[in-house]
Order: sequence, then structure tokens, then C-alpha cells
Amino acid sequence: MSLEDIWHFAPKTWNRSYNNNLIPVLESSDEYADVENDIKKACINNQCIQDIRRYQNIYDFGQFLLRGQILCSENPGTQYYAVRRYVEVPKAMAELAMKHNLDHRRIQMNALEFRSHLTNGSSNSDIYVVKILTTDPKARCIVPYNFTEYYIEYIIYR
Repeated sequence: MSLEDIWHFAPKTWNRSYNNNLIPVLESSDEYADVENDIKKACINNQCIQDIRRYQNIYDFGQFLLRGQILCSENPGTQYYAVRRYVEVPKAMAELAMKHNLDHRRIQMNALEFRSHLTNGSSNSDIYVVKILTTDPKARCIVPYNFTEYYIEYIIYR
């Protein structure tokens, strides 16, 4: 799969002209409203959103696409879904978390659980919004086999 092929499947909101992976999402945009609405539904205690940033990493996204193809070829007849889930990550881990696509082994955290709802609201952590592959789109908690089964969509700063 070429880089051009990967760009073909990239989210419509992604902008090719950005060299930076972390792009502010304008509060006046539909994209901001969609993400904000999803976060409000996912957070049990209303958490204050200071900023939403889109995280564009074409290489992590490409690995995600390839992993999806591998899973489908290894498990014919199994339906896979790409669903949005959330995880809280300490602010101190932000640089490593982005650099290593939240790979818990590299950011020295326990295995990550991506959840449909969050209950804790620590001001010392940010919310990472990910797209993750699963066979059960209604699963409240997903623990991926490896870091290629998801990619970071957004980071919600509190």
C-alpha cells in the first residue's frame, strides 16, 4: 500500500498541507461540535474541554489500515468495526504517547483499556480519542492486542 493509497482512505478532515501532526480544531467547526458532543456523551462527570486537537499521523493510520486487512484475511467471515473509544493519559506522558501511538510498552503504562465511557476526570490527564478495531462495536471496554489496532484521532485538553 503506497502513501497515496493511505491518503485516499484518510479521514476527510485531515489536511495534507500540515507538517505538524497536532492541528487545532476550530470551535466554530462541525468537526469540533461532533467531537465535543461525543465527549459529553462519553464522560459521566461533565468535564471541561479547554482545547481539541486533531492528531494526524499518516504512518500510524497506515498501520491501522494494514492491520485491519491482516485481521480480515486471517479470520475470514469475521466482521471488524472501527469504533471510537477513549482513554485518559497523564499530561506528563503526552510526547511519548503521540510518538509511540499510545503503545503502553513504550510509554511505561499498564495495558491500555479503551472505553466507551469515562468516569474519572483528572485535570492531570488528557483524553485521547482513538479509532479502534473490534468485532463487537458495542463493547464498553476494548483492550487491543497491539498498537496497530487503533490510531489516535483527537486529543482533548482539560
